[in-house]
Amino acid sequence: MKKHHPMKLPLEVKDLTPQWFTHAHANTYPETQVSDVHVDSVQWGTATKVFVDLTYASDPGPDGPPARLVVKAGFNPEFREIIAACFVTEANFYQHIAPQMKGMVPNCWFAGADPDVKQGAVLIEDLDGDFCQSTYPLACLFSRLVRCVKGRIQTVCVL
Repeated sequence: MKKHHPMKLPLEVKDLTPQWFTHAHANTYPETQVSDVHVDSVQWGTATKVFVDLTYASDPGPDGPPARLVVKAGFNPEFREIIAACFVTEANFYQHIAPQMKGMVPNCWFAGADPDVKQGAVLIEDLDGDFCQSTYPLACLFSRLVRCVKGRIQTVCVL
């Protein structure tokens, strides 16, 4: 990710349109046009994670953005109202600090913050992909552990 490109941030999952993703890639990949967005799954939480599959108008090539990405943002208005500073801080981290931490954090394709609407959004690589085992083994282990614990908690709550 090169630099922040001011734009309207999505406040709801339905705002994740081809136009938004095209604009999100504009600084780093100005020729990239997103023609379709498929929301694969949504993990609702304090910071919601939306797993998307993008279709590009033309092949962005091996150095271009991947087709599978995760949007992490404050899509729950109640949480956004309470912890907006967290969303803004995470976006600022990915904009200013993460570029110096290559290999230690997920690759980021866009990071933006708008304190006026209490939103921050990052467009990061999907850590559940096949490359996960060798690229970010600790992050993947933690991600799987959290899912396991959440599953057990949900199971206990259902019982």
